[in-house]
Amino acid sequence: MTSPKTKYIVESTTINSELKRLKAEYLVLRTHVPLAIGIRSDLIPVINLNSRNSRKVIRLICSCDAYLKNLAGGGDRFGLDGRVNGAVTEAEMKQAKERLLEVKINNLSEEKSSTVNQRAKLTRVLG
Repeated sequence: MTSPKTKYIVESTTINSELKRLKAEYLVLRTHVPLAIGIRSDLIPVINLNSRNSRKVIRLICSCDAYLKNLAGGGDRFGLDGRVNGAVTEAEMKQAKERLLEVKINNLSEEKSSTVNQRAKLTRVLG
């Protein structure tokens, strides 16, 4: 019987391998350009995972820094076929910029916390 931790690792590998396959197959996913509104209905049938993990793949695609930076920059939105399918609105640009700022703040906070933890460990070891 596999432990929950092992099961998570197996599912994670499957999600990552599917994400790599999709990026190899679709230029718009590889280049992180803003995707068309409603692209989920186009992506779900081409993702070879269950519904839950398919949603995870879409979340990974749409929440990575490169995608958010392109979204914050505005411009056209694209369908899986590479054709223009709408434009990024000012509100969407603003939301992407805010999300990027949140991620940066969280990363700085995690780095600071990690540094504090490392100092505490050194203090205990060196006594």
